[in-house]
Amino acid sequence: MTEVNKLENFVYDVFAQEHLEEWKELFRAFGDAMDQSDGSCVHLIDSSFNKLKSSEGAFDLLNKFKNIKTRKKIEDQLRDKYIDVLNGYRNEVSQMEQLFQRGKENPPISKNMPPKSGAIAWARSIMGRIKRPIYKFKTKEGLL
Repeated sequence: MTEVNKLENFVYDVFAQEHLEEWKELFRAFGDAMDQSDGSCVHLIDSSFNKLKSSEGAFDLLNKFKNIKTRKKIEDQLRDKYIDVLNGYRNEVSQMEQLFQRGKENPPISKNMPPKSGAIAWARSIMGRIKRPIYKFKTKEGLL
């Protein structure tokens, strides 16, 4: 029987002093169950964000949670995830910089594309991968 059912089906008068100890024990067990539930949610949030490949996808996922009323521990965990998303974005920018440095002298060009326009398209694609997430981050006030 879950702790919620035990609370709902408490057979004694909750205001009677002679049943105070039973009520306190039941309520403590309920609090423990809630703490365990919070821990499970925090673990689920952590594991979900570890599987995301891009900071943009992680930011989108966080935004889906922003209007959901949650318990304090879960709310704090979601707020802390914004820092993780920004750190992930920093790594992505570093990867794009390395990609650019490796290919700037001889950029990979699509088939049948003139060299100059191919190089411009390649550089713009790298810039787009950097700019798209930052525009989303700017929508979250106080994040940057």
